[in-house]
Amino acid sequence: MRLRFEGHSDDTFGEYESTNEDYDNCANGKPIPFYVTSPEGDGMLVVGQYCPGKATGWQIGVASSQDDENDTKPIPTWPMHFERGAYPHTPALIIEAPEGTTVRCALARDDDD
Repeated sequence: MRLRFEGHSDDTFGEYESTNEDYDNCANGKPIPFYVTSPEGDGMLVVGQYCPGKATGWQIGVASSQDDENDTKPIPTWPMHFERGAYPHTPALIIEAPEGTTVRCALARDDDD
């Protein structure tokens, strides 16, 4: 399952190839985090933030999304790489995730589903 995370304009970030899940933060400059979880429970957090100040475009990062006592859960070993996004000044993060992987914005309310 190929996932493609990228930002559009200065306010919308999300996954646009398999799930079409995105979030619009109304250009408030705050990060937009997404939980990416496989059917087996492995997962990560993918975060996009529009660059502040004189920079332009989106910055994208990943982190472990699994809590444990020692914060030692690893980021999955799924193949990932960056490529040019829809706009030449912004990246896209490509993740080859297991089939059935879900993408959910951490900012979205449960009753928005």
